[in-house]
Amino acid sequence: MSSLKDRAKNKSQQRRAQLTVAIIAALLCLSLVGAISANLLPSNKIKESRLSEVVSPDPPPSPTPILVKEYIYAGGKLVATEEPNRAPLVSITSPANNAVFTAPANITINASASDSDGTISKVEFYQGTTLLNTDTAAPFSFAWNNVPAGTYSLTAKATDNNNAAITSSPINITVNPACTPAAGLIISEFRLRGPNGSNDEYIELYNNTDAVITVCTADGSSGWAIVSSDGITRFVVGSGTMIPARAHYLAVAGGYSLSGYSGSTPGNLTYASDIPDNSGLALFNTANSNNFTLANRFDAVGFTSSSTLYREGAGVALVGSSTGQYCFMRKLNFGTPQDTGDNPTDFTFVATDGGVYGSLVAILGAPGPENLSSPITRNATLPVALLDPAVGASVAPNRVRDATAFGPNAAAGTLSIRRTITNNTGSNVTRLRFRVTDITTLNTAGYSPGGPQADIRVLSSNDFTATITGGQPILVRGTTLETPPAQAIGGGLHSTLAVGVISLSQPLVPGQTISVQWLLGIQQLGSFRFYVNVEALP
Repeated sequence: MSSLKDRAKNKSQQRRAQLTVAIIAALLCLSLVGAISANLLPSNKIKESRLSEVVSPDPPPSPTPILVKEYIYAGGKLVATEEPNRAPLVSITSPANNAVFTAPANITINASASDSDGTISKVEFYQGTTLLNTDTAAPFSFAWNNVPAGTYSLTAKATDNNNAAITSSPINITVNPACTPAAGLIISEFRLRGPNGSNDEYIELYNNTDAVITVCTADGSSGWAIVSSDGITRFVVGSGTMIPARAHYLAVAGGYSLSGYSGSTPGNLTYASDIPDNSGLALFNTANSNNFTLANRFDAVGFTSSSTLYREGAGVALVGSSTGQYCFMRKLNFGTPQDTGDNPTDFTFVATDGGVYGSLVAILGAPGPENLSSPITRNATLPVALLDPAVGASVAPNRVRDATAFGPNAAAGTLSIRRTITNNTGSNVTRLRFRVTDITTLNTAGYSPGGPQADIRVLSSNDFTATITGGQPILVRGTTLETPPAQAIGGGLHSTLAVGVISLSQPLVPGQTISVQWLLGIQQLGSFRFYVNVEALP
């Protein structure tokens, strides 16, 4: 029995040993097959590959499509990697996105293209899906000429030496219809410093025509430039800007202090730079500095020191760097800004103190900047008539003289002028004011202390009731001297008087009349003049 058991035990041990050997042989065989398979890979799989001894238990995560890297393993070991071709990079560098041109436009399209692992074989320029041109050498560019009016989307497509391609982000441009710039826009009022210092400045433009002016250029530039006599473009009124007939456009610097004038008069445009004192100004029908010539100049106003391109005639006298509440303004003797082509003839200088600034003696008056929203002169459709048509203009109740001294600006009493205005505009009038266009006051031509010319000052007044022929009572509305600026010694040339009762909520309807008073303080007796423009909205 014992011998049989021992014999069975020995056979079992032998079978276990054989199984162990078989397992070891199988493992060795698998390892050998892996090594052989690595050597039998096609040659294009390991061409230009990097051998590595790094053991990686798990393959890396799937890479992005552009940066694909292939990993080659043998027996659990990373033996090679291969990086495929990388796509190139491309972008349009000019024109800028949303650029504006004028037809027929000549547009140069420039592109920047590069390839990190090869070279650029070509760059194609497209408008939408239409191929415009192919460039095979840097710098990559295309001159797209005689482009008609329209809106366009431009792209560039770059292809590298391994035929990988990529398309740029689109650039959108606009080509406006061809235009002949309309003449008639002039510089009507300006100053290059004020109470807030050298940056308290503004430039007012005026549409001196009876038609809307739409800004456009013949050379495809961005608009109409105001340029100072140092050759610097201070601002551009952009193409497409519309300035209504007889309306104003206002550009202001950062220190502008009159935004509260007449309730609210902010700039339509703000420019950053401080224009040096005594600089000439020119308005050109282009924003292209190469075209800043006399032929392309709409208007200019400058000082005697300015070059001829930046003044008309001899130029106005130097004002220096004195600070004050003043401005240069075009004369309004005939209701509209005077433009004879000669600055000394056309412009006058006013200040709220009637003081001396540099070589200039200011007429008593006030700056009165106007913007696109300001009331417009409506003399024809808001006619002025006598309060009492049955009597003469110089007698009561149309004009009343009171010799009693009144406040600090009426040493010889007051003169009250009463008139009636009729709304013939065909629309509701929502703002109504009067601008002094001519007056005998401190430092106007012909004035001298104790001389024969009167010195009168514009004052605010209150409502009252007057009686006209036949005993009929008429409510006469007072008018208010508009500020800022403060006018401590009374208003003068270019000052404005508002009828505060007229508003959006209480308009002067078509056909309706309103009677008003203009109250003048008399500082010096003598002959006098007093004229106003009627200004209204709309």
